[in-house]
Amino acid sequence: MIVVLMLIFLPATTLMAVQQDYRCLLTPYASYDWANNKGTAGVKLLPEFSSRGKLNKWLELQGETALSLKAGAEYTDSTEITLDLSLYRAWLRFGSPQTGIRIGKQKLSFGSARILRPLQWFDGLDPLDKSEFTDGVWAAQISQNWLNNSSLNLWAQAEPFDLPLSEEHDLGGRLQVETPWGETAVSANAKRSTREHNNYKLGFDHRWDDAVGAWIEACGSLQEHSIYKDEYSTAITFGVDYTLPVGSGLALTLENELLHTGNAAPKKLHYSADLVALLASYPLGILDSATLLTIYDTRHKTNILQLVWRRAYDKLSWDFGLGLDSGFPSGASHSPTLSLKIDYYLF
Repeated sequence: MIVVLMLIFLPATTLMAVQQDYRCLLTPYASYDWANNKGTAGVKLLPEFSSRGKLNKWLELQGETALSLKAGAEYTDSTEITLDLSLYRAWLRFGSPQTGIRIGKQKLSFGSARILRPLQWFDGLDPLDKSEFTDGVWAAQISQNWLNNSSLNLWAQAEPFDLPLSEEHDLGGRLQVETPWGETAVSANAKRSTREHNNYKLGFDHRWDDAVGAWIEACGSLQEHSIYKDEYSTAITFGVDYTLPVGSGLALTLENELLHTGNAAPKKLHYSADLVALLASYPLGILDSATLLTIYDTRHKTNILQLVWRRAYDKLSWDFGLGLDSGFPSGASHSPTLSLKIDYYLF
């Protein structure tokens, strides 16, 4: 449906200023897990078309369509091959640079934290993935951005053609305000379902930038069950980042997340996890960089460590990684793992 709307409306902007962009990302990848004697390999193709045209002096129409084509194989005692074709992005935005409505399959991502993210409600971003690949959600979003960096976003999220919104849908919003002490935001989301449960989330985050960057991000949630007891949970992350004047500059990000869960009253929640994460990045030259990510579970005494060497050109980049896992987050070990991912823009 979104593709059809783009074909109808975007050509109408040819009488005015139009910007069009075609891109196609090719990503071969491979990895091998020594502990489980398992290898994976595959290729992903992401063709993307985007266009922007002015309707008049104040209003513009934007659109984006992208497909995701995947072919992969998993090697263990036998070989399993998978093929997948899906819609990655398909949205239209109508409005001015500050105010607009965007409808379709789009990226919904927000919050101050980088690694341990209580507000990771809709995206699956990996802090080590420079391409920021993540599945989108079908939603209608209204946004208002002010010149002082404050913003308001309201969304309704549901699967396409699920009308009326009776089966399962999300309604939510986020208000971000610029203050003398940094950026403060409040987020909320309600997932209503006719199945077994409803889910309600309330989030808060604040970021402060001065000599160092510092932030706090928190979320409280209630999951209502029709059969079982209601479940409550809270998550709060504290984080800082700073670049040490070592060589070309060692960038460090440190986060600590505390999790509490329970199926009684919120005041009786019990401690469930204490995670500490460190992300360190160092430029090895003009083209090369090294990044280390480690996450430690202080309760279960397990951790994961990932080291990535990256080389980046204008259209080509590759990431060669080594993963060491002592059983995080479960008791099963997956150590060590070697991986290679190549990103190449065909055009």
